[in-house]
Amino acid sequence: TTDGKVVFAPSMDHNLYALDLTTGHLIWKVDLNAALVARSTLVDGILFIGNLNGDLYAINSINGEIIWHQKMKGGIWSAPTMVNNHLFLGDQSGNVNIIKSENGSIIKSIQTSSAVIGSGVILSNGVVFGNKKGVLTLFGFNGQKIWSKTIDGSLYSNLLLLGDQIFVIATKGEKPIVVVDKNGNENKLFNFIIKK
Repeated sequence: TTDGKVVFAPSMDHNLYALDLTTGHLIWKVDLNAALVARSTLVDGILFIGNLNGDLYAINSINGEIIWHQKMKGGIWSAPTMVNNHLFLGDQSGNVNIIKSENGSIIKSIQTSSAVIGSGVILSNGVVFGNKKGVLTLFGFNGQKIWSKTIDGSLYSNLLLLGDQIFVIATKGEKPIVVVDKNGNENKLFNFIIKK
């Protein structure tokens, strides 16, 4: 993640590093108590990042000070998605969490029955997440489930939204890439199949 002048680099050594983008010099670092595998989300000078122990942090991007900390039920493998001052993020316990960005309070945790490893994508009516069992679900901004679709394979990667099409990378499935529209209907024009 970068603001154009500083790059914010998470590390498996538990530290989040702020490095000058031009010189590479260390500006600050902060120990976040567990391995960091996800990039951060930067909004209005605040970094939001989670670790593999399930700790979610809000950090001042100027000086590295921790603003707030919240514990999730499972490890966090991907960057939170910000919508209307709420963070949406999955965790390894299978929850999709909705968090107030101002103070870290949990608004809602919705169980999906399997680890949510990748980041969600924002649609006009909610945020879509995939889980390890291959279930793709659109959650409304209030956490209500709008639709779900089962994909052959496990969904570990971040989802990608191009126009109104959601690209999904499926591991261990017959189709390595599945494309669905904003209503969860598969787009058969994108037919990627691995022949054995």
